[in-house]
Amino acid sequence: MNSHPTPIENIVIDHLFEWLGERRENRSMADYAAIARRVPKIDAVHAYVNERLRALKASGTEPYQICRFAAGSEKITYEPFPASISRETVRRALKNFGLWRLR
Repeated sequence: MNSHPTPIENIVIDHLFEWLGERRENRSMADYAAIARRVPKIDAVHAYVNERLRALKASGTEPYQICRFAAGSEKITYEPFPASISRETVRRALKNFGLWRLR
């Protein structure tokens, strides 16, 4: 794993693992490599995640709010759960989680 995914990137990974029928748990590198080989193209992941986010928004469900608090912050702020994400966010999520490198 390269770096830790941001809260938004974690949403992408959560939905991707759901789509693949996997659970987020500790695994060996070989297991992660097998999952990475099953990851569809970025456009497909982007479309699926945005479809799921739109469905959550339409149902009035907001699982949680996102806190961007970081070391040195003086104020804690929250933002609403996203209704959509960008392709770049999907790409960064795969990269930061390590799935991009394992493909």
